[in-house]
Amino acid sequence: MQTDPPLEIQHLFNSNPFTGSIQVRIGTFNYVDSIDLRRADKRHSFLKAVETKLKAIGADPAKIDELRKKLEAELDGLTAQAFQRAAECPATNKCHDSVDQGRPVDLKWPEPWPEQVHLAEVLDGADAAIRRHVWIGEHQAAAAALWVSLAYHVDKCDVMPILLVRSPTKRCGKTTLGRVLAAMLPRVLAASNVTAAALFRTIEQYKPTLLIDEADAFLTMSDEVRGLVNAGHSRDTAFVVRTVGDNHEPRQFSVFGAKLLLGIGRLAPTIEDRSIVLSLERKPPGSVVGRITRQAMADLRQIARKFMRWGVDYGDQIDPDADPAVPEVLNDRQMDCWRPLIHLAELAGGHWPSKARAAAVALSIGADADSEELPIRLLTDLRTVFNENGRDMIPTSELIDGLCRLEESPWATLCKGRPITPHKLGRLLGGFGIRSRHGKYGNAYWRQDLVPAWERYCPPAKRLSDNNHSQITNQSFNPSPTDVSCFEIRI
Repeated sequence: MQTDPPLEIQHLFNSNPFTGSIQVRIGTFNYVDSIDLRRADKRHSFLKAVETKLKAIGADPAKIDELRKKLEAELDGLTAQAFQRAAECPATNKCHDSVDQGRPVDLKWPEPWPEQVHLAEVLDGADAAIRRHVWIGEHQAAAAALWVSLAYHVDKCDVMPILLVRSPTKRCGKTTLGRVLAAMLPRVLAASNVTAAALFRTIEQYKPTLLIDEADAFLTMSDEVRGLVNAGHSRDTAFVVRTVGDNHEPRQFSVFGAKLLLGIGRLAPTIEDRSIVLSLERKPPGSVVGRITRQAMADLRQIARKFMRWGVDYGDQIDPDADPAVPEVLNDRQMDCWRPLIHLAELAGGHWPSKARAAAVALSIGADADSEELPIRLLTDLRTVFNENGRDMIPTSELIDGLCRLEESPWATLCKGRPITPHKLGRLLGGFGIRSRHGKYGNAYWRQDLVPAWERYCPPAKRLSDNNHSQITNQSFNPSPTDVSCFEIRI
């Protein structure tokens, strides 16, 4: 090879602007291979192959590194040009051949609103638009509006809660709410079904706001996809490692981002625990909500433009390290989810800080009670039995009888249609370090052994007086019982 050989690249593409052959010439060195410019792993494999060939002919390592960087820059430029040609290609032009199925992912930020805006007013508009088109409670609409606003600032979040919209059955407004929110969100990529391989590559490359409809159908079928969704909650752990290319090199992919999930029924507890959960119900007979017309969609997109304008003007006010006061009745994970939303509400000012905290309490307490796992439910019911009994020690057999008498409890039929057994009771409590003691009345459980677990896992919810219940005024609907805030907010 020459001491300073020039780098020459010739690219020969077919009707598809992304696929074809690339020839690399460096002095007497010549290498030709096919490539798909859309795929980062294929570009990496091409660079690796050139590097390997240069090493085989004894090229200087320092020169190889320099040439690799130049070639990598050339490939990036070719890739940008290919995407530009594809964007300029009219729909009637067959720029995608039979090998290239589907179409490129095209995600855009909304065009900023031409005038300055106040965040409180934009949130008010989003809140009103949601309630105009969907039968939804006050706190749920407020949470959804705040989450939409937060989706514009994912890059400044260390925790990005999932927004989970669920319903007990069909025709409860999930899809409608998904359309309303999608019109106000940035860079939305809708996918009613997605594989794990497509999911982490899409998030890594495009950083979309991911909207997954029918989440109940495929998240329950794929442990890998569910794990990717879970991993995307906290920035510092939102990575997966996969092998790529012909040489199976390990590569790291980020799965952090905004995710909106829509589904029927319950999802995995690990997903619900990382979510702001909105539980929709079918609207009562005779109630009316606005149809989503073309004009309605245009109005929703205007709200998106206003969110974008506020972000352009004032987005630097968002502090990734902000630690706003969060209601103490929330558990640690719920506090993590609500902290960035409450921070945005404080930046908005007006009634939004109190509105956000009321929504946090109402939705988190309801979601926590609705998503209790069996051991937590057992602790809660044991506290009820002990409080009703009034004793500090209850024999195991009496304790089981008390559990089975609780209305709507699972304990009377837990073991194949029969009551919970002492062995099963001991196994469930053993995870908390609670054991029965043998004494005068046989095996028994003591209140003092249970109190630490009650304090950790079953914090009491303090009721407010009737005069302090949250009021819902000027509404054309009645919210569901789980959407009313009737708990004390302690800051």
